[in-house]
Amino acid sequence: MRLLWVGASDTGDHVLAGEFVPVIHRGQIPQAPACNICNGEKASPEHYFAGFLPFGGRHSGVLANLIENVPRRLEKNKKLQRELAPPKSSRVWSQEPSGLIVRTLAVPLGGERLEKLSEFVVRGLMFHHRA
Repeated sequence: MRLLWVGASDTGDHVLAGEFVPVIHRGQIPQAPACNICNGEKASPEHYFAGFLPFGGRHSGVLANLIENVPRRLEKNKKLQRELAPPKSSRVWSQEPSGLIVRTLAVPLGGERLEKLSEFVVRGLMFHHRA
């Protein structure tokens, strides 16, 4: 894990990818300076997770996000489609906060991808809160 920026800041990058946030709230995402190398490295795990994390949403805008954004993302990402297809994904039982037990889809998160994305988000938040 790199603790310092790779190069000089070439651009501003959203701390959390706009793909994770409904369009009406994207203007509220904080930005941090980023070099092109880090910005590119952050984009790969963002695109990966943006294809399926919305299915786990529990907020009021989740249905709109699933209808408006997810099909387009999955259509463009054939590799992710293959990774989410059985047998790599599986059906499991999950308990909702209400106590209801429902059948849901379990997908392989990819620990290294999640760690990489988390690293960039945390670094961006650290910059944002120091500024």
